[in-house]
Amino acid sequence: MKCCAVKKHGLYWAGLREKKVKKRYDKYKPSGIEWIGEIPEHWDIEKLRYIGKFTSSGIDKKIKDDEPIVKIINYTDVYGNSSLVLNSDINYMEVSCPEQKRMDHQVIKGDLIFTPSSETIVDIGLSALVDEKLENTAYSYHVLRFRFEKETDHTFKKFLCNNYFVLNQFSANAKGTTRQILNRENFNSTLVILPPKPEQSAIANYLDDKTAEIDTLIEKKKKLIELLKEERTVVINQAVTRGINPNVKLKESGIEWLGQIPEYWEVKKLKYVFQLSRGFDLSSNNFKSGAFPVYGSNGIIGYHNKSTTKGPGITVGRSGSVGEVNYVETDFWAHNTCLYVYKNFDNDLKYIFYFLKVFDLKSLSSGSAVGTLNRNYIHSEIIALPPALEQHQIIQHIETETKRIDSTITNIEKEIELLAEYRTALISEVVTGKIKVI
Repeated sequence: MKCCAVKKHGLYWAGLREKKVKKRYDKYKPSGIEWIGEIPEHWDIEKLRYIGKFTSSGIDKKIKDDEPIVKIINYTDVYGNSSLVLNSDINYMEVSCPEQKRMDHQVIKGDLIFTPSSETIVDIGLSALVDEKLENTAYSYHVLRFRFEKETDHTFKKFLCNNYFVLNQFSANAKGTTRQILNRENFNSTLVILPPKPEQSAIANYLDDKTAEIDTLIEKKKKLIELLKEERTVVINQAVTRGINPNVKLKESGIEWLGQIPEYWEVKKLKYVFQLSRGFDLSSNNFKSGAFPVYGSNGIIGYHNKSTTKGPGITVGRSGSVGEVNYVETDFWAHNTCLYVYKNFDNDLKYIFYFLKVFDLKSLSSGSAVGTLNRNYIHSEIIALPPALEQHQIIQHIETETKRIDSTITNIEKEIELLAEYRTALISEVVTGKIKVI
C-alpha cells in the first residue's frame, strides 16, 4: 500500500515516541500492515463496511417553495472542525428537499459525517461526530453519513478515523486531478482498529482530556498572535502620527483625531501630500499572459502583458475590499476596482503606504452595502507630515520593529503547527495501541 500523508507526519510522530518511555500493553500481535506494525493482542482490525453503513443524501443547497425546509451539515462544518463534533452550537444551513429525502437522511446522535473530497490528499476523509440530537437536520451531497451497526463507544467514534492509520489509507486511495476524491468502496474497504468497548471508553476519556489541554494551549498562542498584530498596528500608528523621538517638543495639531504632533511637522490636506487616481478597466476575459500583476481592490487578481503604472506604487481598494492597501514593488496594472497613487510630491512612498495602512479609509466609503471609496474624500482629509529625512527614519524604525514582531508571530505559528501535529500524533499513538492509557 502506498502511503503519502505519513511522509509529512512520520518524523514528528517518531520523535514523539522517542521523547519518553511510554506504558505499553503486555502482548502485541502483527497487524498485517507493514507500516502500522503491531497492535495489542486482544484488539481487532475491521473494515468499515463491517461496523456500519455509508449513505449519501443528494440534498443540494437550494430552496423550493413546494418542499419542506431542513438543516444540513455541510463540508465546511466538518473540514477544519478541530473539536471533531457536530452539535447545536453550529449554525447549519437551511435548504429544502423532498419530504422522503428529509426523512431518510436525518442524522442521529452517534453518526459520523465524512468529507469524501479535498484539494489535497492530506486533508481528505476527515470526519466529525454528531454529538447530540439535532432536530430536523440532514447532510448535504458534499459529505457522507456513516451510521454504526456495531456497538461502539460514543466518544471513541470521533477518534476512530481521525488518526494517521486511517487518514493515510484515505490519502493513498484518493484519486483526481484538480480535486482528490474517495469513492464509496474506498471508504467501505478502509481498515480501522477496534479495542474492546470498555477500553474504547477509557481511550476516549484520555484523549478528550489531552486534546483539550493542547487546544487550550493553541488558543492561548492564537490570542498572543492577535496581541502582537495589535502591537504592530500601534507601532506604525505611533510612528506616522507622532514620530519616533519620545522627547520631541509637541504642539496641538488642530485635528481632533490626531491630537498633539511634533512642533515642526506640517499640517496639510492629503491632496498636497499625494494624489490618487482610479484604476483602469480590464475584464478577466481580456487578461493576456504576461509578467505584470493586475492589482484589484485587495491585491493581485491575475497577470497581464501590459502595465499601467510604474513601480514601486501603492493601491487602495476602491470597491469590494474597500480601503485595503497594498505596496507594489514592480510595474503593474491598476484595476478599476482600486485607486493608485500617481503623484507623491517627493514624499516617501513607503511613508505614505504606512500612513494609509493605519488611516481609517473604510469610514470614508459611501454607496451601497458593498461601498465604494471616493478619492476626493481622501484628498480632503488632513495629515501632519514630517520632513523628508524624518520620513526615511520613521520607515526604518517601522520596518525594524515590524520585522521583530513578524518574526515572533512566525515562530508562534510554527509552534501552533507542531502542537496540531502532536495532537493528531497522540491520537494515532493511542488508538493504534502504541500507548496504553488504562
